[in-house]
Amino acid sequence: MNSEIRNQKFKKIGIIGGMGPEATADLYLKIIKLFQEKFNAKYDTDFPEMYIINLPLPDVVEGQDEKSEVKEAMLIEAAKKLKLMGAEIITIQCNTASYYQGKIKKEIDVDVINIVEETSNQVKNLNLNKVGLIATEMTIKTKIYDKFLQGKEIRIPEKEQQQEITRIIMRILSGEKNENDKEFLYKLIEDLQSKGAERVILGCTDLPLLITDDEKTNDKEKKNKINNKKTIDSTMELAKAIVNESR
Repeated sequence: MNSEIRNQKFKKIGIIGGMGPEATADLYLKIIKLFQEKFNAKYDTDFPEMYIINLPLPDVVEGQDEKSEVKEAMLIEAAKKLKLMGAEIITIQCNTASYYQGKIKKEIDVDVINIVEETSNQVKNLNLNKVGLIATEMTIKTKIYDKFLQGKEIRIPEKEQQQEITRIIMRILSGEKNENDKEFLYKLIEDLQSKGAERVILGCTDLPLLITDDEKTNDKEKKNKINNKKTIDSTMELAKAIVNESR
């Protein structure tokens, strides 16, 4: 198709996804929903051009910091592919993998949106001083949220709780979403709140997939349960930043 007749209303969006694949789809759908709500998007031409690479990155949940150089090289290569496709905005859909985002910015001359930075901006916008963080062990270990939340207190799960979080994320990645895991997540959020967290960051993009059904349900008890948790969905914060930057 001739570039002159393509939709030029918005910047072209490039997403490095696949971590995990279902969470990538969740980000895509949230971007679409925001365009519908914010810009009254209705026709296909009302939406931006998007390119998504489902990158088979070595495990970032259980693998921790193994194959770090391989992961970095794969992410840089994916970013370069997106630039060649025409992407004017690029993001990594995974909190843990955003650890490598600084290296990507040095390699390509394209705006790179950082999911951790955007989620941290929401913490600042809400004037929060203490937040909880539920994420992969690698995200906790590398302290990537600490970089953007200097001066804020971050409450993290205990060692045993973190081990269970890892198991839950792996079950989500395999397509398993059960009530026991959902209840564990709710109780963990309550625990972090009892330790002073004003809100709790869902700092792994697979975690919001567990509560999607409760957000959409007509069951008032379930809806109130999740609404009362006062969480910050990192996927949603990234989607909002992408939409805003695409104008």
